[in-house]
Amino acid sequence: MPRTGSIPDPIDEAIGRRLRLLRSQKRLTQTQLGEAIGVTFQQIQKYERGANRISAASLIRAAAVLGTTAAALAGEAAPGLIADTSVLEFLTHPQAPELLAAYAAVERPEDRSLILRLAEALSRPGPDWGSGAASA
Repeated sequence: MPRTGSIPDPIDEAIGRRLRLLRSQKRLTQTQLGEAIGVTFQQIQKYERGANRISAASLIRAAAVLGTTAAALAGEAAPGLIADTSVLEFLTHPQAPELLAAYAAVERPEDRSLILRLAEALSRPGPDWGSGAASA
């Protein structure tokens, strides 16, 4: 299907989300991944946004660097890769994997509930509690 204007193709966006998630999990920068597969970091940015379509050759190279398969990056089910791309967007936020790991380590259900309530409260518009303006 031909691309129309600058509207990203949903398939390219999904591949980009998987690419970004795995790159983040491997703690690679866009520059490092780009150098490993022979493209610029700007090109990696475009792949991750779905703005540019990734070639088969670059997809295969990226998969090898990220320890997965091109099929997994393209959306085929694979061990260790989340198939539901709606979850991927959340996991690409800075520190989201670390937050999830810390949350999973909390043993008491009541404590996990408190963490969830705190996160929900902080996500609502209101006072700027995270401004760092606390007095010492």
